[in-house]
Amino acid sequence: MSGKAGRGSDQFMVRLPDGMRDRIKAAADASNRSMNAEIVATLEEKYPAPRIDLSDFAEIYRFIGDIYSAPTEMEQDLRIVEANRHLEQSGAPIVLRFSSERDVRGVRQLYMAKAKGK
Repeated sequence: MSGKAGRGSDQFMVRLPDGMRDRIKAAADASNRSMNAEIVATLEEKYPAPRIDLSDFAEIYRFIGDIYSAPTEMEQDLRIVEANRHLEQSGAPIVLRFSSERDVRGVRQLYMAKAKGK
């Protein structure tokens, strides 16, 4: 589990089929935990939190470096299109975008945004 659940956590009412409460209670007793902890552990197994692959970040930072190393803004625009094409083909949940703001040197700022449909 990624964080400790408590009384302030999200709550969800669920109707259980006949006999399921007893099966959950038996499993919880066998695992020496509460029914709630048993249910959460089972859900965590079935629906694990998404894992971040650090190699994805290395690739994104390589794209950013490549974009910023372009000699002109027009070349940067071409490189960001190519980077986003690659990210989309690899199933990445993000795209790279230029902000409308510039830094103190007048350089356009890149940011990552959630890809459509992800």
